Amino acid sequence: MLERAALGTAWLKRVDERSSYIAVIEHVDTNLHVHLALTCGDKHRACIETAIKIAWKKLVCSGTVKLKPVFDAAGWGSYMAKEITPDTADHLFISEGTSRPT
Repeated sequence: MLERAALGTAWLKRVDERSSYIAVIEHVDTNLHVHLALTCGDKHRACIETAIKIAWKKLVCSGTVKLKPVFDAAGWGSYMAKEITPDTADHLFISEGTSRPT
């Protein structure tokens, strides 16, 4: 959803412009939330910010979306990974390849 919002319907073919991300889904049965680290080009940031809010509302009718720039990547990565275990590893999503934000 996010790539289509930023890059249009041909997003799949625009490999060099696609985002890279790591996402962790937590508390699936109690307090569902997602931690996401996403890289994107400056020219796509506003589109992705809007698309994230729309996508979350489509998936979960309640809750909020909080977007913040990452200033401490290692700290954020550690926080995101705090509940990953062999039993929850299927809640970890990593994008394929790399992107070159433009």
